[in-house]
Amino acid sequence: MVINMSKYTIKQILIDNWDRFILENPNLTIRPIVFEEVKRTINCGNPDLGYALYYCEHCNKFVHVPFRCKSRFCNTCGLNMLKIGLLIFQKKLFVVGIDISCSLFLNNFVYISWKIEIY
Repeated sequence: MVINMSKYTIKQILIDNWDRFILENPNLTIRPIVFEEVKRTINCGNPDLGYALYYCEHCNKFVHVPFRCKSRFCNTCGLNMLKIGLLIFQKKLFVVGIDISCSLFLNNFVYISWKIEIY
């Protein structure tokens, strides 16, 4: 069997192996939140669990956009949450302009110079 690694996501790994993993490891203590996150990841993007319907006036078509799980564990949603978090963090930062230059001679042999720029 040949596996296309570019399409093999955490979601696909869970779909293929989660039930067998649970059956083969009955003595593991797994927190309930793990079961919830795995279930959310497996069902992420499933239109049977809900979707938004949009109408495009340009192409005169309806577009179904399935709801996502918004789990940090999911490939798609985790990356989106990371991007949103970084944008929020970036907005909280204030802009500071600093330019520090320094040169140093050590024992007349080693010359060290560095420059720090933060903008």
